[in-house]
Amino acid sequence: MNKLLILGATYHEITIIDRARSKGIYTIVTDSNLDYSKSPAKLHADEVWDISWSDIDALYIKAKERGVDGVLAGFSEFRVENMIKLSEKLHLPCYLTMEQLDLTRDKIKFKQLCNEYHIPVVPEYAYGDVISYPVIIKPVDRAGSIGINVAYDPESFEKFYRIAMDLSPSRTVIIEDFIDDGIKIDVYYYVKDGVISLLGTSDTILCDGTLGAPILQKGWVFPSLYQKQYLDGVDHYVRGMLEGIGFDNGYVTMSAFYRKGSFYFFEAGFRLSGELSFNYYDYISGINYVDNLIDYSLGVSNDSRLADCFKLNESAKSVILNYFGLDGYVDEIIVPDNIDEPGMRVLTDLYVRTGEAVENDTSVFRKIAMCTILSDDDESLKSFLRKVNDKIRISDRSGRTLIYEKVDDNVLGLTSREIVVDDNVLTIMPKPYWISWNEIQALLNEAHETNMELGLKYATYNQSIADLKEKVRNSICLVVFVGDRLAGTGTVQFRSINHWYHNGEIGLLKLLAVSPKYRGLGLASLLTEERIRISEQMQKELVVTDSAETNVAIKNLYLGNGFKVVDCCKYPENNFISLVYAKWLNGGTFDDAMISQVFGQKYGELMKML
Repeated sequence: MNKLLILGATYHEITIIDRARSKGIYTIVTDSNLDYSKSPAKLHADEVWDISWSDIDALYIKAKERGVDGVLAGFSEFRVENMIKLSEKLHLPCYLTMEQLDLTRDKIKFKQLCNEYHIPVVPEYAYGDVISYPVIIKPVDRAGSIGINVAYDPESFEKFYRIAMDLSPSRTVIIEDFIDDGIKIDVYYYVKDGVISLLGTSDTILCDGTLGAPILQKGWVFPSLYQKQYLDGVDHYVRGMLEGIGFDNGYVTMSAFYRKGSFYFFEAGFRLSGELSFNYYDYISGINYVDNLIDYSLGVSNDSRLADCFKLNESAKSVILNYFGLDGYVDEIIVPDNIDEPGMRVLTDLYVRTGEAVENDTSVFRKIAMCTILSDDDESLKSFLRKVNDKIRISDRSGRTLIYEKVDDNVLGLTSREIVVDDNVLTIMPKPYWISWNEIQALLNEAHETNMELGLKYATYNQSIADLKEKVRNSICLVVFVGDRLAGTGTVQFRSINHWYHNGEIGLLKLLAVSPKYRGLGLASLLTEERIRISEQMQKELVVTDSAETNVAIKNLYLGNGFKVVDCCKYPENNFISLVYAKWLNGGTFDDAMISQVFGQKYGELMKML
């Protein structure tokens, strides 16, 4: 029986253990933790060593004594380095060389490599340059999200620069444009005996960051919305790079941003990646590439024939849901059952146990669970996403949830309605993940240009992205497309109010904007009607909005949709009095005379203050 030594014993290494055992391989895991609760894979392996995976000399002696046939690292770049060193010392096969690892682990060398092979990269700065904020600051030689932060001003820049410097083994930091108006894309390859296969592409859904940790990846969607653009424009350059560095066997990932028709690559890695992309490729091909890595490390022949993902099941889609933990002690855990049936697969990975403490002392929150949903059907994908979110529960003794954020099924862009107006196809949906908040703000700015010309200065004009995100918190942001062009947006927020005309929950209509290029198609009415419909679904009795008193277009829009002017107010940021419009959804209302009387009193008081 072949013996496989796995460096590291985290929850993720259990995956390697399970795959190896299914092939009849004896598994050994090693790290220096004597507390096995911190190394859960030690409770699963056939044999356990309490030797640090970086102690090459001690591992060499033990491996020779125990007759180890192969060495494999899992999900850590540092362990990959030690896999190379130990395999070389033991004269065992290894899919990677130190020279190849250095080319991608060092972000400066990686940029130089990309430039050599015509792969586009993110623009960068040197310390002391005049910087256009925001920028992302990261150690040049750390993987994953370690030491990575985004600076929006000089004060936070200096703070995060010091953090990155302290976390960099070589004390080298890279400073790049922070692309917050693009989508993060990952591409995955396996090279087998020199034949390169694209395993998949994915888009990343980032955490909103309202509770901290703003750059956590809370989900991945396979395939990427921009897979075709990648295949047409960049794929052949990446293949050329892999051939050029002599990478003949093994797994590699590359990460980029897609923005306005262009890709900007910033990272590559030869370690297994946290989204467990092997589940997606297994689903569409029946081949799990972890088996290939295991066999190669043991020097065992493997007759699997990999093919490019886009040549296989084109209808297959996947959503991978990351669940990060808030601080607290885990008391209750409820997770979805695994499902494996034709046309559907649901897989749950749990990274925490009852009684365990979740403690976050950095911006990288701890992952406590992950769920992979695979389907050949959009509606099934969305349905199971909702079911998973409804079922999963990880909470403390008080019943408080420890789950940081969930992926809303609306962000997938699967819930949409199409309407044809004057030969134009209008599509209305909740804001999908591929529309950035920068694009929403740009649309608000464009729409408010008309108001600026009329002398109406709205606070939402040219506001920061941080302010926009704060205003849409706990809201549903809708968008309208004309063809494939973003043409309008509007948000509905559910909150409680206590005013003279209502005390209780309402649907608050906010941030309505229609591009001047698409006015006349009824988009503002469409967005208003949809937000009212959603409020009715949420069983709200009232919808409310407000706008400038002299904004005639808005006044006509809301009065034409059954609203009444019930109040007035003056926001400090605006240079006008706002009228408050309300529409009762339960058939109730106030007497028009009473509304007129109260409104007149308040309006008179506001006029005295101006």
